[in-house]
Amino acid sequence: MTHPGELIRREREQRGLSQARLALRAGTEQAAISRIESGKEDVTWQRLRAILLAMGLEPNLEVRPLEHEEDMRHVAIARELSPGQRIEGAANVAGFAADLHVVPRPPRE
Repeated sequence: MTHPGELIRREREQRGLSQARLALRAGTEQAAISRIESGKEDVTWQRLRAILLAMGLEPNLEVRPLEHEEDMRHVAIARELSPGQRIEGAANVAGFAADLHVVPRPPRE
């Protein structure tokens, strides 16, 4: 799947536009275009659409099925949780990950 920043860069370069020129057309700053293209800044659907429209392009959102049925089970379970429960679960996973550490192997004799 193409990252939105990769899409913007590819289309901008195909049209021979500099980041500064695209930014001017899109009503933003060159630094913002740079951050989006490099993946350092997330872009909303509205902002992505505005940038693409500034290049004369209309975005087309498509969907595809998940690759594994297991993914669907996790989605269904997550939908049953409240936002607070989802946050608590994420915090628990983050805490568990923070507690993990690598135990060095004893030297071979």
